Amino acid sequence: LGDTDGFDTFRSVKEIFESRDGWGCFSELVAIESGIEPEFDLYLPSAIQTNPMWVNGPNQQFIKSYEHAKDLGYDAMVLMEGDVQPQVNGWLDLLLSEVKRNEPFALLGSKYDGHSWDNFRDEMPPALLDHLNGNAIYNITHPLLENIISELKKEKDTYFNAIPYDYRISQMWTEGSKGIPPNFPYKEIIDESTGQPVVLPTKTKLFRSWYNKYGEEQPMKETHVVTNFGATNFLPQQVEGVPLVHGKGVYSPHEPKKHKITLVVSDWDMDYAKHLLEVIDHNRHPFSEVLVMRDGLPNSILSAFFGEGDKLEGGKGVKTSNVRYVERAAPDFMDLCEAPVETEYFMITNAYHRVAPDINIMFTPENDVSGVPGRPLIPFTPSETEYCNEYPACRETLNLGREIYRDLDKIVLDFDMIYQTSARNDFCAFWKTAHGPNGALLSSRRKFPADLQHILRGPSATSFVAYLYSIGVADTIYAFSDKTMHGSSDVFVKVLEEDEQLNHHLHLKGGSASGNPRDLKRCASVGEQSKACGSTLKGIPKKCCTDQGLECDFTNRVCTSEVQYNTFGRNRRYVVEAPSFLVGK
Repeated sequence: LGDTDGFDTFRSVKEIFESRDGWGCFSELVAIESGIEPEFDLYLPSAIQTNPMWVNGPNQQFIKSYEHAKDLGYDAMVLMEGDVQPQVNGWLDLLLSEVKRNEPFALLGSKYDGHSWDNFRDEMPPALLDHLNGNAIYNITHPLLENIISELKKEKDTYFNAIPYDYRISQMWTEGSKGIPPNFPYKEIIDESTGQPVVLPTKTKLFRSWYNKYGEEQPMKETHVVTNFGATNFLPQQVEGVPLVHGKGVYSPHEPKKHKITLVVSDWDMDYAKHLLEVIDHNRHPFSEVLVMRDGLPNSILSAFFGEGDKLEGGKGVKTSNVRYVERAAPDFMDLCEAPVETEYFMITNAYHRVAPDINIMFTPENDVSGVPGRPLIPFTPSETEYCNEYPACRETLNLGREIYRDLDKIVLDFDMIYQTSARNDFCAFWKTAHGPNGALLSSRRKFPADLQHILRGPSATSFVAYLYSIGVADTIYAFSDKTMHGSSDVFVKVLEEDEQLNHHLHLKGGSASGNPRDLKRCASVGEQSKACGSTLKGIPKKCCTDQGLECDFTNRVCTSEVQYNTFGRNRRYVVEAPSFLVGK
């Protein structure tokens, strides 16, 4: 605690602590002053790419806390930041039993359990994938931890200090155990001594000596008593039963009886949508109706309406309330506006996608401080980031949005948006007035690059959000979440990418993309047979959709999805037993 107000807060907490006898768990409450000078007590995530001191405060606080705990005679330190929340009674007993089960160790913590990394895990450095979050148990008696602290202190005035201490610890251990030196993660920070991007010196010899001495006992261990979501948004059911949860953004789940959502699927005359419909109910999804927009009704469908339990080709039952086919009266890029949705909300995708195995639609709680009912949480990408600036389509989408609302600072992907149907209707009336029927005026007055002409003709989710801001209702209808900070999970997964590229190419060249869909290495979704799972049938996918996290059920020769909750070890029976270094104390 570094200021007078902080000590006032401490005194208040101490009064409660003493009146409740340490809550029956703790013998004393001690305030630790880290003594960091104010100008160096920095935590500036917004300056992560420009200021090497951006995380100096937490880094030095960790070192100081370790040293104080050691000086006070403690054998272990449990670091819990303010956003670590106990979820079950007896959490400390469970934590101690987990310590007993895993000793000896230097550090016992949790890896990242959120979904922000799902789309690019293969590109991430091993040290980041394997790193244990700083909210962990530290064995002060272990000599390896003493070595690590000593090295962190030596690195205080180097570029290593620009790396959060928990990630830096993982880099040390990864370099020693796997021989992989770390890359400096911040490309925009320039080394003042060279005028070039920072290159970190290797310390493989030192860290290898640590590994040779302590590696056999696996001193860096993972526990599922603590789950780490960090800044990622999550739902209560995703952490149900976990003793300790590290995370900031807990939201409410979608309630189907309260908020009905239609799925609009843009299809053409290739019957791709049937692949989505055949497997949609193998997954948990929020859609009460599926509405398929087509240039012509499919030959295999005789009725425009399908009730619950009706069969599609292949004998798959559709459990959604109904599937409705609608013949387009406008170009496909107008599906957002032309889809005759009857529910409160809808989402849109195209037939080259499948519904993801486990969808988590999030709403703000009903008792949100804004005083309005629960609002859908919409992920966005900040407009002024490299994520948008590198892509012409993103920049042009932003420009079109700013024609409606000049201060727009968000890019929202069409397939991420949960459209409020009544607001969509008002937006589309506005859009058609501004740009003419089917965007005719837009095409005539703006010269798009050749590769953007088809993509940017119609209305978009970004323009929809811009419209809502322009009339002052965006933050009343929705809550927005920066996906670069808080992550997001895809509701739809592309499984026919090669088909999409081919048909888009034919469209631009004026060719035809009609006929039966080609089997271009299509991957199997949940419940589908796959050759990888042992099936010998013809015309089936070769493998399971790995980007959906699917595995083989070799008994039934189908792709299956493991329940995500199992990663937290919730079904394991915990035995309360004190660790050896606490016995007799």
